[in-house]
Amino acid sequence: MEDLRREAEEHATMMEDQVAELDARVDTLGSELQDMVQTQDARLQVDSVGERALRLALRAQRAANTQDFSEDVREMREELTEMSEDLTSLWQRVRSSELGLDSMAEAVSRICEELSHLKARRAGPGCVTQPTASGSPASLGRGEASRDGSD
Repeated sequence: MEDLRREAEEHATMMEDQVAELDARVDTLGSELQDMVQTQDARLQVDSVGERALRLALRAQRAANTQDFSEDVREMREELTEMSEDLTSLWQRVRSSELGLDSMAEAVSRICEELSHLKARRAGPGCVTQPTASGSPASLGRGEASRDGSD
C-alpha cells in the first residue's frame, strides 16, 4: 500500500512539473500568436500601400493629360516619399513577424514532441508506440484508441 502511495505521489509530482512546463510553453505560444496578429496588421498596411500606389498611377495618368504638371508632380513626390517610409517600416515588421512565426513553429514542434513523450510514458514501458497519421504516437499495447483522439 505504501509503494502504491509513493508511486502515486511521484506520478503527481511528475505531472505537476509537466503541467508547469506546458503552461510556460502555452505562454510562449500566446506571445507568438500576438506576433501573428502583428503580421495581419502588416498585411493590411500592405493592402493600403497598394491602394495608394494605384491612386498615384491614376494621378500620373491625369497629370499626363493636363497642363499643370508642377502641382501634381509635387504631390506625387510627397506621396512617394511617404510610401517609401511606409514600405521600409512594413518590411521591418514583416521580417520581425517572420522571426516570430519561426519561433512559434519551433515551440509547437517542441510541445508536440513533449506530448508524444508524455503519451509514451503514460502507456507504460511494456507498450509499443507507433506514430499515427498525425505524427503522434498511438499505444499499441492498450488496445484501440478512441476515434475522437481522446484516450
